[in-house]
Amino acid sequence: MKVSDFLIQFFKKKGIYNFFGVQGGAIAHVIESAKKNKNSFFPVLNEQTSGMYAHGAYMSSLKPMGSLSTTGPGYLNSVTGLAACYFDSIPSVFINGQVQKKLNKAEKFKIKMYGFQEVQHHKISKHLSDKCFKIENFKSLKKMVNQLNRHDVVSETLFVDLSDDFSRYILKKHELNHLRGKRKLATKKNIKLNFNLDKLFKNSKKKVFVFGKGFDRNKKEISKFNKITKKMKIPCVFTWGGSFLLNSKNKNHIGFFGSHTPGTANKFIQESDLIFSFGCSFLQHQVGKKHNYFSPKAKILYINNNQREINKSRKDFGKRLIGINEKSEDFLSYLYKKNLREKKIYTNNSRILKYSNSPVNLISEILNFKSKKNYYIFSDAGATLSWTYQAANVAKIKNVFTSYNIHTMGYSISASIGSSLCSKKSLAIIGDGGFMMNCQELANIKKIKNNKLKILVLDNSGYSIIKQTQDAFFYSNYVGSESGLKKFDLPNYSIKKICESFNLKTLEANSLNYKNKISKFFNSNYNCLIIKINKDQRVENISEDFKKPLFF
Repeated sequence: MKVSDFLIQFFKKKGIYNFFGVQGGAIAHVIESAKKNKNSFFPVLNEQTSGMYAHGAYMSSLKPMGSLSTTGPGYLNSVTGLAACYFDSIPSVFINGQVQKKLNKAEKFKIKMYGFQEVQHHKISKHLSDKCFKIENFKSLKKMVNQLNRHDVVSETLFVDLSDDFSRYILKKHELNHLRGKRKLATKKNIKLNFNLDKLFKNSKKKVFVFGKGFDRNKKEISKFNKITKKMKIPCVFTWGGSFLLNSKNKNHIGFFGSHTPGTANKFIQESDLIFSFGCSFLQHQVGKKHNYFSPKAKILYINNNQREINKSRKDFGKRLIGINEKSEDFLSYLYKKNLREKKIYTNNSRILKYSNSPVNLISEILNFKSKKNYYIFSDAGATLSWTYQAANVAKIKNVFTSYNIHTMGYSISASIGSSLCSKKSLAIIGDGGFMMNCQELANIKKIKNNKLKILVLDNSGYSIIKQTQDAFFYSNYVGSESGLKKFDLPNYSIKKICESFNLKTLEANSLNYKNKISKFFNSNYNCLIIKINKDQRVENISEDFKKPLFF
């Protein structure tokens, strides 16, 4: 059996059935093996997007995906997609073709390059993956197999750098026998605490549950979560990454919190005296820059199965944070079994903010219409991202996804295509700036059956979130952030003409007449809706609560 065949079959047993990527010399054997072994290989038009396709596909299907790219420039293009998956903890496998071992000698001679398109991929990727493997002989292959056989499925972001000559190597029978490792089962431990939880719970008058992306998305766990949070009668607020847990029918589910999401949830957090944080990272856009302003009177129980995250948050919040190194879903069940619950949910007088900002109202109406159609929503970066989650907060809409931690421009088109290829109805929401980053992938929309993908473009002729920073620091001197004909302006372009050049049926509207276009967009075979909005619109934030301006 050829090594490339073995790798495809090995990862197939670990749940990887689909790969996205770009054909190239050093990865050609792996792509051929994927096709031969009845795995799906879907060609993308820029290696950067293969990871974004995988990201979006996992978000809607919960199935890990793979990315295939070739050496040198192919790999370097793929890095952004790899980083998006890594920083968001997306289970995925990135297999990258490397030059032949005999030509991969630049490191040995301490020079820039020895072979053709030679780049030390693994040295870069070890910082952007949970596990990084350099495979150039049987010994290194066996080491990887033994390590990954500890789990039934891929549960992390993996990077595999495979030398071209070894991908063609024919494994001998005795070598294949050595590669049949046994899984080491993990033992489940009982939860033990070194503080009096019952006393802490009893003394608290205003408790809040905070849920993030680290909570298990398994359907069984989510069903249990809904039951527990309903019966415990404790207000539940969510990070953007925890949007999949939001249940609009559960009165205890308040909404999203964070410095970009004004509204009720932030008030609950700021007034609380005890926070249970489940699977959150407490990053800047969640808690602000000055941690002493975030829920200043609250004790924080920080539940996370990553000890490094606990160490980081303990440094940020000091003695008022207690780290609990457990899985979030396990600890929630533990609280419930201890019969720790409130008699009634406490309330406050705040209401979700009524936005004067038309993009939020506009997106909110679209999301309300979308909710009847069961779409998965993929938002892009910048002002569009903040507006989308603010709108979702108003409409109490779940299943809104994005490149949460590196906020990749151009993400939503690729991610929504990846999702649609898993037979999921998907809606991409993107600004005119992000649109240009990966608009080449629009060519693949025609491969999607039954019109399962819709693209909403908010066109405000520039980068609104950057202009917001320039308003604050540079007296509204818009360099490289606004379309025009001046030397430092962004170039003018027609999004409609670009969409139509890919034979996509396109509607245009503005912030005054969009309402009568929404139904037509969703109920017909239109692919794209472009809404022109006022270029002076800005993102509303909560600097009053977290003592933090929105600009960076």
